[in-house]
Amino acid sequence: MDLSQLETEINKMKADTLSMYGNKIDMTRQYIKKEERLIKRKEKILSRINSKLEGKVKRKEKKILKKLQEKLQTDIQNHKNQYEKLQKLENKFIDEYKEQREALGLYNHSFVDKYFNKDS
Repeated sequence: MDLSQLETEINKMKADTLSMYGNKIDMTRQYIKKEERLIKRKEKILSRINSKLEGKVKRKEKKILKKLQEKLQTDIQNHKNQYEKLQKLENKFIDEYKEQREALGLYNHSFVDKYFNKDS
């Protein structure tokens, strides 16, 4: 094994490592977007239920709507908590990505900041 072949292997390993961290961040962003859509959808459903409850509703239907309203409120809160956890996880992965870049001798993170903050 000569020196150039060894250098090529090392560079490939470095690229694979950075790619792995980039994929983690992208996957986390996909989950964040899914949670956002789910929260919006459930909030729309909750607003429809609230508007129905303001109008004239029979007693049995009102009881059902109240239970559904409570369930949706707890569900929305759980998804908001999950959303916050995913945000923290994304920030953690971005920091790890920067640490890996620093380990490889890349100290300028302006590219990383621009790329990962474009969607935010």
